[in-house]
Amino acid sequence: MMKTPAKALAITQRKALVSEFIHWEKKDLRSVSGAVKSKAMSMTKAVSISQKFQEKLEENNQPNTLYVTRSSARVAQGNFFRKDIH
Repeated sequence: MMKTPAKALAITQRKALVSEFIHWEKKDLRSVSGAVKSKAMSMTKAVSISQKFQEKLEENNQPNTLYVTRSSARVAQGNFFRKDIH
């Protein structure tokens, strides 16, 4: 089957358009997956930070370990994670 030059050109153009469309679709999917990855990483980081915070609270849940009043709140803010606060 012989193709005329116009038909061959149309097929080539169509292939080029399809490949360009596929290229941009892949690019969009890549950016979406990147956004999903970064969201998942930030959620994982937030969960790990909250777990560490919870562990520190459980460590400090001993009698006479940490009592914060309004006057000592400013002092204790920077030293909350130290074990030697009484």
